[in-house]
Amino acid sequence: MSLRRPAAERASPPRATFVRVGHVLLLTAAVLAGAGSALAAPAPFGSEVPRTIIVLYDPRKGDVVATEVHRHAEMPLNHLGLVLEYHDVNQLLPDISGRADVRGILTWLVDSPLHDPRAFLAWLERALDAGKRFVSLGDVPGIVDTFGRWTDRTLLNRVFERIGVRFGVEHDALGAAAEVVYRDPAVIDFERRVSAPLPFFVPSYRASGATPHLSIRSPHAEAPADIAVLGRAGGYVARDYVLFRGAEVKHRKWLLNPFEFFRRAYATDDLPKPDTTTLSGRRIYYSHIDGDGWRNISLVDDYARARVMSAEVVLEEAIRPYPGLPVTVAPISADLDLRWYGSREARRIARDLLDLPQVELGSHTHSHPFSWGYFENYDLADERRFLARYKKMHGGEHRGWGRVDTALDASVVDAEVAYHAEFVPRAYAVSPFDLDLEIAGSVRLLEGVTGGRRRVRIMQWSGDTLPFEAALAATAQLGIPNINGGDSRFDTEFPSYAF
Repeated sequence: MSLRRPAAERASPPRATFVRVGHVLLLTAAVLAGAGSALAAPAPFGSEVPRTIIVLYDPRKGDVVATEVHRHAEMPLNHLGLVLEYHDVNQLLPDISGRADVRGILTWLVDSPLHDPRAFLAWLERALDAGKRFVSLGDVPGIVDTFGRWTDRTLLNRVFERIGVRFGVEHDALGAAAEVVYRDPAVIDFERRVSAPLPFFVPSYRASGATPHLSIRSPHAEAPADIAVLGRAGGYVARDYVLFRGAEVKHRKWLLNPFEFFRRAYATDDLPKPDTTTLSGRRIYYSHIDGDGWRNISLVDDYARARVMSAEVVLEEAIRPYPGLPVTVAPISADLDLRWYGSREARRIARDLLDLPQVELGSHTHSHPFSWGYFENYDLADERRFLARYKKMHGGEHRGWGRVDTALDASVVDAEVAYHAEFVPRAYAVSPFDLDLEIAGSVRLLEGVTGGRRRVRIMQWSGDTLPFEAALAATAQLGIPNINGGDSRFDTEFPSYAF
């Protein structure tokens, strides 16, 4: 691992300072010159570097993985050397005033009024008094309660002026009739330009000493509203001016430059940035394939006419011709299990593929759970409701367990699963769910297919990739690491850091 210095540090000669991170002594460069905000002084020798950001989210809107912060902001924050700790905004908030590891607080709430705005603002004020920084994206936390009542503006502004913004008496302003009168290209218009028609916004104005980065004038307004601001202890950006959202998810793009905005708001130039590369600076190449669709008949040209399995097409077209590109291949072991959906042909392809020296063996579980949470407290009787659905999925070839009661067909789409008529908790259900078969069993079966010549080196989670604690413990007991999740991409179809 090496340490990467941000561009702001590379721009001027650094002054070396030793800082301690946990039990590791690191040499970092501390630059004291400002870059749009006051920068933190270098940490004294032997002190803990504050790199934790407390993220306040609303679980009523979904789990952590569904939050705006996790989906969009966590990567830029990690890039700046920060780590995130999530807390329910409507529960008892942690006392962070004495925590040396905490650098700041972040909210990115959408339609999430607080139960007790005054208690939240009092907590936030104590944190700011202790030198923590605060960034507010999206809805203003504490501005209204769950009954829609507006918070006392005096209290609200006393706290938010610390991060550079105060709110007027207006509740909202019509963006469609407004126009941008100032924009800072270093912070705004990152992947897409802020352009008309503009979204609604809560009128806000820069506080004394703060720096505006986006200002909008509405008709009949006495002064332009400052809706992207950085102050001495953080920053604020109004809802719908952080990220552009088009008609489809893939149209999503950053309006805000998250790297630059967070760098200034949290004053990260004094932080060492761990970089997952080698000491010489050469990048690490990662490549792995999940086994979904192993037994599918390929639709590719001549392969389709010969009814060749997709796994063999991958072998002959993507892996065998490239001996210099290592790759981990993780079959779903049920696709190779003759008691489930395996065949001699599927197993033959697996042996040919795994015999290649550039291929490492992984497991993509046995029955491919889609919803891991469903199986944490497994109810065998409950899964019986879906057996008719499994039968339809596999064109009548489903080798299900027990008697399938046709009267249960209607219950497959009950209120609990009505959000998705095709929902089933896993891909295959030849027998009741068994965690040992899912983890250790899949490892034994896959290693057996290779005749013991290869060992499973990694577990590649399936479905929602959110395994419960016992599943993680099962991989730890086997001594194999685990991976998967996030579906990160950046390409011509999804051309944004938002993904």
